[in-house]
Amino acid sequence: MNYGRLRKTKQLSSKEIERQRAEVFAQMPLISILVPLYCTPSEYLKALIESVQQQTYANWELCLSDGSGLGKMDTSYIDECMKQDDRIKLVRS
Repeated sequence: MNYGRLRKTKQLSSKEIERQRAEVFAQMPLISILVPLYCTPSEYLKALIESVQQQTYANWELCLSDGSGLGKMDTSYIDECMKQDDRIKLVRS
C-alpha cells in the first residue's frame, strides 16, 4: 500500500480532532520541539511549522535555531508565524 492511501485510512475525522483538542489531562507538560536550521528552503519551513501547528496537543513550543549566518536564509515566513503564534521562537546564531 502506498503512503497516500495508507494516510487516508488513518486520517482522523474533524469530530475526533476536536475531541482530542478539548482533552484536558491531569498534567499537561510543555513539549519543546528543537529544530536546527541551516539555509533551510522556505517550503520545508512552511511544512514543518504547519505540521506542528496542526497537532491536537496544544502545550508545545517550536524552538528554531538558525545557524545559517546573517542574511543567508530567508526567515520572513518564520517572522510572520512568530507574530501570529507566540509558541514559535527563533534564535539566530
